[in-house]
Amino acid sequence: MRIGEPTDPQRLAEQFAALSDDELVDMINIHSQNYRGDALAIARAEMVKRGYHLSRKGKVIKPAKELEKHEAAAQAPGTLLCSRCKSELEYAGTRRLNDDKEMSVLGELGEMYKNGAHEFLDVYICRKCGHVDLFVDGIGEDSRPY
Repeated sequence: MRIGEPTDPQRLAEQFAALSDDELVDMINIHSQNYRGDALAIARAEMVKRGYHLSRKGKVIKPAKELEKHEAAAQAPGTLLCSRCKSELEYAGTRRLNDDKEMSVLGELGEMYKNGAHEFLDVYICRKCGHVDLFVDGIGEDSRPY
């Protein structure tokens, strides 16, 4: 009998409580199409009880403390991490705030720095979640890896 087939919510909760974290993550994040909605809801509730978080789409996310430990162990010295998903940021180059185009990188916000000391931005992007970090060129560069 496959997990998720019984209709008794209490029985499902007991079965899911006996599964490992990895088995539940696999069920919810990878093979969710094989399970009924009520079974997935019970599995998600079990993961929340264990300290995990859920994304807006109902996927399991590692607890922040565990994620930080894992990422810190895997992180090379001097790499920048995305403030949202903790993946490594990729340097995308330096961009000028205002190139006398109708729309610069920051539009009207860039006008504040036009012909100013802080006319360029170093751009870092996250390939996992799409987040972008901007740093003023020439300030704090010794603390960035690129």
